Parts: sequence; structure tokens; C-alpha cells
Amino acid sequence: MRRFLIGLLALEALALVALGAGVAFGAFDGMRRARPKLPVFAPAIYGAAMGDLARYERRERNPDGSDGTLLGYLEYRVERAVEYKNSTRGREFVIEMRQLDERGRLQTSRKIAVLPRTLAHGFLPPRYEESDDYPVGERPVIATLTSETFVHRGRDRDGFRLDIVLPRRSLTEVAERMWVTPKTAVFGVVRWERDKDVLLLHNQEQPGR
Repeated sequence: MRRFLIGLLALEALALVALGAGVAFGAFDGMRRARPKLPVFAPAIYGAAMGDLARYERRERNPDGSDGTLLGYLEYRVERAVEYKNSTRGREFVIEMRQLDERGRLQTSRKIAVLPRTLAHGFLPPRYEESDDYPVGERPVIATLTSETFVHRGRDRDGFRLDIVLPRRSLTEVAERMWVTPKTAVFGVVRWERDKDVLLLHNQEQPGR
């Protein structure tokens, strides 16, 4: 009986040594690599290029939250992209914003210089009805960022949901929501809900890709 116990302890010791050696020499690296990678958020605007365009349907949301009447269209188009050498400014974009009516006729157009790396601009799309200068506390701030699979045009898309607050109004009440993917042109936005409006990606162009 004593010999049996000694033999059993010896086998356990060998097993522990083998396990330690396996870890030390990478025998389980394959198992580690098999773990699914966590999604990483990357703002789409950083990779935008001249000619990129995203057109959105602007709709009035129904009281039940469904998408209602078409009000018109909104376009963001990258007119120019400049990289400054020996500078921390990063890339600067000249974005043309165009509002069109429900028949596609131009209503308004204006150009905005966007510096995504600066606090003054960030990587969120500019709001279409306001100027570049936000009142204090009215600049949108991301409260939460969550990876999420959502449906757009009947297709599942892997992306992120951004819950946005306006500090002057509330630090907890969500004022806007965006669903974004890195494969969507210009700002990456697929759906944008704010107040009674919703913007839905209608079509996009990325000529250089």
C-alpha cells in the first residue's frame, strides 16, 4: 500500500512538472491565440480620404420609436484631407455638408474644417443645424461606448453604439445615440438618433477603395 501511495505521488509530481514545462515552452500558446479578440473602436474619420461621401435619409421618428416620414437628405463629403508634418494637429479635413429636400434638391451647403484629434472638434460628425461654435456645455460628449450587433437594411452589422450626453443639459440623460462601423464612409455613422430626428445611411462612396 505504501509503495502504491509513493508511486501515485510520483505520478502527480511528474504531471505537475510536465504542465509547468508546457506553460514555460509555449505548449498552450495555440489555446491562447484561439480566444476571440475583443472589438477595438477606431474612429472612421481618421482613415477618410478625398472624395469619400456618406448620404443619409433624414426622417421624423414616430412616437413609438419607428422611423417615420422622410424629411430630406444630408450629405457629408470629404473635399480635402491635409496632413501637417512635424505637428501634433494630425489630419485636417474640409467637409462639405449638404442638405437636400425629399426629392434630392439642394437646400443648403456649407464647408467645415475638421481636426479630429483636437478637443474642439473630435471625431463625431458636426450637427447639421448649428455653427462650428458650440455654447459652453453644449458640445456632445460620449457617455458610453458599447460593441453591438445591429440590423441595418435587413443585414446584421458588427459595430458600436455611442450614447451621447450634452453636459449643459444633463450628465446622465442620453441626448443622442449613434451606431457606427469602421467600414462606413467619412464618420462611420450608420444610424443617428437625436430628439425627434433619425439619420439613416442611404448610400456611401469611397472612390479610392
